[in-house]
Amino acid sequence: MKLTPKELGQLKCLLDALGPFTRDVIEWMLDPINWWRFSQQVRADARLHGAPPRPHIGFLLAQRGRALKIMRRELRLSTVAAHVSFCTNLDQLRYKQMKALALVYAEGLPEQLAKIEDAKTLTDMQLVFSELVDEGTCE
Repeated sequence: MKLTPKELGQLKCLLDALGPFTRDVIEWMLDPINWWRFSQQVRADARLHGAPPRPHIGFLLAQRGRALKIMRRELRLSTVAAHVSFCTNLDQLRYKQMKALALVYAEGLPEQLAKIEDAKTLTDMQLVFSELVDEGTCE
């Protein structure tokens, strides 16, 4: 299958957006069952009337965040090495992103900064971040 210039541009944008996850996402989405699950979940989440019945690079580009979320959920219990690696790498990226955001929220609050440094897993960091946001909302 030959891609159009527009699709090649969209593929480049997807590569820029997803970086090292691009290949995993594309390979996973090329499976018709995975595409169907993804497109139906996007339809429900975004309240769309329709979704492409087959893999569509523009749709995937527009829904790349949901694609990562859906893939992570679908692959979380897999023991296949590539799936485990994908989930681990995605969790590490999200941990780093959440930590950076938490550090901005906790600026000047030594107690919170210590909690951030003690959080070693994504789940721990999510709990600390939630606490920071809740405190900020209450003040």
